[in-house]
Amino acid sequence: MNNESTEQLLQTLGSEFGVKKIIRALPQQEVKRALKLVSVGELASNIGMNYDSFQSRIERGSFPYPEVQLRRRAYYSSEQARAITSMVAEERKNRNLT
Repeated sequence: MNNESTEQLLQTLGSEFGVKKIIRALPQQEVKRALKLVSVGELASNIGMNYDSFQSRIERGSFPYPEVQLRRRAYYSSEQARAITSMVAEERKNRNLT
């Protein structure tokens, strides 16, 4: 199967069943890996922040809500994760300047 026919097949499946339904049928870890998603807990850990503090910043609006919902878990896109990581790094840098 060439790329064009694969693309056509995926478009047909997406139209027939809906992309969300197809994604829900796939193993969550595989979707997460393929889309390079980061869970809230993983991102909090990566930036050295406790999970509850991270959640609190989401609720206060300091951090955006995750873009992707898979079953009962929320995930950040890699772009969102980079933006939040940069924001926190900048905050820490500014704190150290004063």
